[in-house]
Amino acid sequence: MKKSIQALCAIAGIVLLAGCETTSMEYDSASKIQPAGNPFTKALFNEYLTLSKSSMDVGDVKASNAFALNAKMAGQGAEVQPEEVAAHKLAPGDAQTIAQSRNTLMAALATARQGAPADAARAQALFDCWVVQAETRTRPADLQRCHEGFEQSLAKIRNVAAAVPRPPQKFVVYFERNSTALSSAANEVVAHAIAAAKDAKSIDVVGYTDTSGSARYNFKLSAKRADAVVGAMVKAGVAAPRISQASMGENNPAVPTKDNVREIRNRRVEITVTH
Repeated sequence: MKKSIQALCAIAGIVLLAGCETTSMEYDSASKIQPAGNPFTKALFNEYLTLSKSSMDVGDVKASNAFALNAKMAGQGAEVQPEEVAAHKLAPGDAQTIAQSRNTLMAALATARQGAPADAARAQALFDCWVVQAETRTRPADLQRCHEGFEQSLAKIRNVAAAVPRPPQKFVVYFERNSTALSSAANEVVAHAIAAAKDAKSIDVVGYTDTSGSARYNFKLSAKRADAVVGAMVKAGVAAPRISQASMGENNPAVPTKDNVREIRNRRVEITVTH
C-alpha cells in the first residue's frame, strides 16, 4: 500500500519551490511517531506520512510539511478531514468538480472509516494528492494519475457503504384535535418521507390519537389520519402497494397519559421507511 501511494506521488512530482530545501523537519518529526487511535487513523497516518516523504523527495517542502502535520494529527488518533476546496486556488471548473467529489467522499467515509479503514484512508490521501496537483498543474499526466487513483479508491469504499444496512428512518406527522387535515408543517414532513421512500424496501404508516374521546372513536380517527398521509404519498407518486397501513387508536401513546387527556404529541401518524 505504501509503495503504491509513494510511487504515484513520486511520479506526480509536486514541485512548488525550485531550488528549495530537500529535507523536511515536519516529516522527520512525524516519522518518529508510533500511531495511536483506531484502524482508520492509523492507516491515515501511514498514508499521509508516505505523501510527506514523496513530496520531500521531489523537493516540495511546503507540501511535505502539510502532509506531515496531517500525519501527526492522525497519529494522535484524530480523524483528519480531507482537504477543503476553498483553501486552494483552483480553476472554477476544477473547484466545482473537486467539491462534488469531496461531498461524495465524505458520505462514503462515514461508513468506510469502520468498514474498510485502509481503503478509506487511501481514498482520502489520494483526494488530497489530487487537490494539490490540481492547484499546481505542473504535471498534467500526474494530475490524472492522482485523480484516477482517487476515483478507484472511492469506488471501493462506496461499495462498502452501499453494503451496510441503513437504519430505518422515522417521520412523525402531528394533527390538531379531532382533525385529519395535514397542516403545512405536516406536509413538509410527508415530503421528506416521500423523498426517503424512493428506494425503500418497506414503508409503514401507522395512525394514533390521544386519549381524549372514546376508544372506538379514536380508532376510526387514527385510521383516517393514516389514510390522509397515505393519500398524500400516493398523490406524490409513491405506489400504494408499497405502503403498509395500520391504525392504533389511543394505544401505544408517545407520551403516556391518563384517560381523556389532550396531548398533541399523541395525535400523530408515524411513517417508518426501511431500506
